[in-house]
Amino acid sequence: MMGMSKREFIVFAIGDPFKAATWSNVPYFLANTLEDAGHMVHRADLSPIRPLQVGYDMFIGVLRKLRITRTRHYFFRSSFNAWLTQRKIERTLREHPNALPIFTTFSFGRNRQRRPYIQFCDMTFERHLRYFEGRGPNAMESRTIAREKKHLAGAHLVVSLFPEQAEELQQELGDRVRYYGNVVNTEAVRPDAAKLLARDLEHPAILFIGGSKYKPGLMLLLEALERMNAGRPQPIELHVVGMARHEGLRPLASWATVHGYLDKSDPDDQRVSSALGPLRIVREPDAPVGIVLRKLRSHAPLHAGDR
Repeated sequence: MMGMSKREFIVFAIGDPFKAATWSNVPYFLANTLEDAGHMVHRADLSPIRPLQVGYDMFIGVLRKLRITRTRHYFFRSSFNAWLTQRKIERTLREHPNALPIFTTFSFGRNRQRRPYIQFCDMTFERHLRYFEGRGPNAMESRTIAREKKHLAGAHLVVSLFPEQAEELQQELGDRVRYYGNVVNTEAVRPDAAKLLARDLEHPAILFIGGSKYKPGLMLLLEALERMNAGRPQPIELHVVGMARHEGLRPLASWATVHGYLDKSDPDDQRVSSALGPLRIVREPDAPVGIVLRKLRSHAPLHAGDR
């Protein structure tokens, strides 16, 4: 933002942009960074209407469980929600006629006022299906992708957080697509590297990050630590974040602590996360990279799993 004249922005997010827990705190820090640079920032929550979302998604969930469909078409991606959300966007734009909208999603942007807009996101729905599902879209998903492509085509600037996604979009949209490198979306920290290294040597501990789909990797790590700790007077501690005990974890040894999901908007959870910040990290190869970058910034060593 260096050299940029003071402007007025609206940061749109799927969730409350005032909360750090919304989309891995990207909208929260984006808005804060703009404000720190002296810009005026308005924040708008584009979350779907909860009762409608719950009923719609419950029905889709039943169809998935019965293996009638594999669709990833949920209420958020429905035409009805797109219509409701667009009304909210138009109303917000009218309230702030001089503001430049920044959408932290590729699902919205075009507007009746023909206001220029920026899209700031990671992955399109089409690429999500290829990457995570290994397939192309079905009929309902194709309609979602078509709407998304229209919003991408109309954007003044598209910022992708993933280099591969940026390259793919550049083939379609040209120089309007940008990738500015990885960002570390966390408060500034000044770790004492020597102090952290001494603590790691005196009180060795490991931080495992991942949800239930990474349970096999955690089980392997537990087995390894059980063997290593058998001959140690002071066991290596294990802290698990992102997975809860009720997710099928067996009874754990006294040196293992399960913290569950840590809400970035909760002060108590923030204190726990800060305390775990410098610990040695073990992660699966395809685990989310954002939290790893934040931990590496705290001088935490990294071990990546190899499947």
